[in-house]
Amino acid sequence: MAIASPVFSVIMPVYNGARHVQEAIASVMAQTLPSVELIAIDDGSNDESASILAEAAKADARIRVESRENRGVAATRNQGLAMARGEYVTFLDQDDILPPYALERLYGAFKLTGADAVSGKALDFYTLDGARRFCEVPHAATEPVEVKNPVENTLSPERPGVTNVRASVWARGYRRAALSGLSFQDGVFGADDWIFTMRVMLHVGRHAALSDTVYLHRRHPDSVSSMLPMRYIIAMLDAVETIAHEWCDDARAVSREAFAKALSSHVQLWGMMLPALKRYSAEEERSLSQTLGRLRSQGLVPFVSRGHAIRYFLVRHGLKSLLPVFWPRRFKNMSKARNNRAEEIG
Repeated sequence: MAIASPVFSVIMPVYNGARHVQEAIASVMAQTLPSVELIAIDDGSNDESASILAEAAKADARIRVESRENRGVAATRNQGLAMARGEYVTFLDQDDILPPYALERLYGAFKLTGADAVSGKALDFYTLDGARRFCEVPHAATEPVEVKNPVENTLSPERPGVTNVRASVWARGYRRAALSGLSFQDGVFGADDWIFTMRVMLHVGRHAALSDTVYLHRRHPDSVSSMLPMRYIIAMLDAVETIAHEWCDDARAVSREAFAKALSSHVQLWGMMLPALKRYSAEEERSLSQTLGRLRSQGLVPFVSRGHAIRYFLVRHGLKSLLPVFWPRRFKNMSKARNNRAEEIG
């Protein structure tokens, strides 16, 4: 039976997601918080996604399905927000999974803190081709940490490792009323997540965080973040300029110097390290150089850390095998993700 006023609305854009979308749907329907609706919007898929969603909606009235011509993930998420009836909303990608207690833990944090946004942790995992797999998730059941100033905490977390504002829009719940006037920006190719998250942190009054893992993020080589097209890298760098203008110039919530310093590792990652991992055309390299030059002229590339300089040198000189020595945290996290494989189910 459909819930007229669910506690949580889960918004899931779907585009050619037939391979994994059934697992995503099942994870929402298995939530320990029963008052939930899943809004699944097929964005012009040309595989079996639409029929899978239709069958799921027949089986469970809590699933609401829409299909339309392809318009992109930002517009699809905006449509989901317009359709949502829950007091709180969250986002799920078609190939990811919500742990069974995720929404219950987020809901509890909202009730305890009165926050407008609650961030949890995400766990990366890999799956083998052709296998349906899950990974064990430690259920921490921690108390939420309330953050009174979301903007400053985004730049300098009060409790590092607990209050973790990822670029991605998922692993977070939002009070729907607090998102009034906010939407996903179209035409920014993959950077809409980060822009939306940063705008939320500027807009909301209170933010809270959990140490609990509330999201399972599937890593696979076909994702945009794995393929790293140059337009994605440039979009992420352009997003820094967009948010700097809104945070530092329009709202004056923080100084441009503090913003640039706090985001220096973000800029170095997208501007130096990730582009160095692939070969790009001369034209693409020029576009990247021009983008970095523009950011530098605005004071948004304040310095190159010694660590980034060493890593960049190693990659450019064919010494990638030494990266784990000079970039231990990233490779440790990648190793953890690869090890998050469990026995095949079904």
